[in-house]
Amino acid sequence: MIKPILFLIGGGLLPAAAQIPAFPGAKGFGAYATGGRGGDVYQVINLNADGEGSLRHGIETVPSAGRTIVFNVSGYIPLPGKNLRIVKPKITIAGQTAPGDGIGLRNGTVRITGDNTVIRNLRIRHGKGGSGGDCLDIDHTATNSIIDHVTMQFSTDENISFFKSALDNFTMQNSVTAWGMERHNAGGLWDLNHGSCINSLWAHHHTRNPKARPNGMLEWVNNVSYDWGIGFIMGDSQTPAAWKANVRSCYFLMPGGGDRKAFDKPHVASDGKPTFSLFLEHCLYDADGDGRLNGTDKGYAIVGGSEYKESEHAAPGADRYIKASQPFPGATGKAAVTPDDPLTAYKKVVSDSGAVRLDATAAGPLRDEVDTVLFNNVVSQKSSRLSSEKELAAAPYNVSNDGFGALETKPSSADTDLDGMPDFWEQSLGFNPKTANNNAVIDNNRGTFLPPDAAVGYTQLEEYLHFLSIPHAVVTDSNLTIDLRKFTAGFSKSPAFKISDITGGTIEQLAENGTTRSATGPIVKFVATAKTQGRAQFNFTVLDADRSTWTRQFGILVAPGSRQ
Repeated sequence: MIKPILFLIGGGLLPAAAQIPAFPGAKGFGAYATGGRGGDVYQVINLNADGEGSLRHGIETVPSAGRTIVFNVSGYIPLPGKNLRIVKPKITIAGQTAPGDGIGLRNGTVRITGDNTVIRNLRIRHGKGGSGGDCLDIDHTATNSIIDHVTMQFSTDENISFFKSALDNFTMQNSVTAWGMERHNAGGLWDLNHGSCINSLWAHHHTRNPKARPNGMLEWVNNVSYDWGIGFIMGDSQTPAAWKANVRSCYFLMPGGGDRKAFDKPHVASDGKPTFSLFLEHCLYDADGDGRLNGTDKGYAIVGGSEYKESEHAAPGADRYIKASQPFPGATGKAAVTPDDPLTAYKKVVSDSGAVRLDATAAGPLRDEVDTVLFNNVVSQKSSRLSSEKELAAAPYNVSNDGFGALETKPSSADTDLDGMPDFWEQSLGFNPKTANNNAVIDNNRGTFLPPDAAVGYTQLEEYLHFLSIPHAVVTDSNLTIDLRKFTAGFSKSPAFKISDITGGTIEQLAENGTTRSATGPIVKFVATAKTQGRAQFNFTVLDADRSTWTRQFGILVAPGSRQ
């Protein structure tokens, strides 16, 4: 059911001094972006480039209290000839709310100027039909911003860039930048102050993976770099600077062989000192071209140039960097990043990064056509460079929609009070679907879908957005059958599953055939407790033959009757 647009502020006030992560699981320097918390809700009801009910209208009319933008449609929103500028602060763009296959922006650039911006589960695909340029640009004024599960592809310059080195407190996590196009074919210019990139994929770029100039510090943790020409550029400048980065537990994978350095272009400046300091630990490097995932830790041997020695008096322009003996201070508190080992990090990226569909009852795969091709390339170790997205429309990929892929919609669910939470959700949880309560604060996380260790202060709308951001399902009867492998694709070597912390029902585990009982099987049959309505959930842990393991939350809403 498509509803008219409405702005509203639900009941409840956030504590004035509260500082909680943008959402449960937000990490890094940008983790404390407030987004639209405490503001109104705007419903996107069409895929128009502008006008009432469009995404652009919602962005351009944000009130001073902030706004959360939700979607009642799926598909591509065109940006040709008129890029999308996010000027006002305190915005959350919740792409996970779109019914069906989700939301994509095409043929243009998104530019963030305002601070406290949160963007989740969105595709930004520039394409050759745009005006030329990047997928996502973030201005130096956009303090406190975070992108999560965002896919960026098909730029004609860089996919994601910052300028003027003044941007502070940014995080990119669980995201994808791939297939920069044309001869430039670049990942990103990262001229910023404090920033974090975590659990993300950088793939099929010739250069700038990224080109980094972090004045404060860049956290680069648990990322996968794949099929690069020129890797992580360490400043590439002879202008005096003190750029710094921690690179921890990452996986550098080069298909087809070729001993290309993962890091390159450090320089001694005109003052006789290197411009870049690097702390590197526990990274795996695989460039032997044998098609197997067998990277080894080569330490600083994957870095171009050499360590700076004060005794040598290196001339300006010499390829030298400062080898840091200790990591530089990173994000702290609940925003602190705790690295996985690099093999586990690779498997998590393959399983979950980019714009994903986490509804277990959806018939389609985890990712759309384009991202499915991309991750198949990574897993099969296939090199790929594009000069146009239309190349994906040809064999062997045969991606629809001229290479952009199709994003199908389905009817949205009724939301009588237009607070961003559908009626079936509110009725299931005992809320009044006729009274807006998007800003009502959850006083205690116990018994909610929020993780037990989540900060106190999230709103009822944020619990709903969290539910949509984890593997989940809505059921209107008493049982549900789930294949957990959909959410753990990177853990493909003889995975075994363990279920724990079950609430609201019982679980029977089955083998791959779906009929034979198995204490470690991937098929889970959930049966709700009699007369249960509302929240049910469990945790599942995957353990594979490499001894890599990961625990995830699965949320279930037992809803009364129809969801419409």
